[in-house]
Amino acid sequence: MAENDQGALSNPHDRFFRHALGKMDIARGFFQRYLSQDVLSRLDLGTLNLTGESFVDESLKASQSDLVFSVETVDS
Repeated sequence: MAENDQGALSNPHDRFFRHALGKMDIARGFFQRYLSQDVLSRLDLGTLNLTGESFVDESLKASQSDLVFSVETVDS
């Protein structure tokens, strides 16, 4: 993990969430807790998958990136 000049971890919150949400059971639980019931009813969380892709602005590349998930929708 990267450290700044004072020895502190850089971006500890980002690193924590990327590490935790990189685990499918934790990510699934997170989405179940924080997405609205209306949204959840349209998703098949059993198909939730971390795609391995990321979207990063060139100026933030060294310090931040997004996790990208895919999920199938449920036909209503």
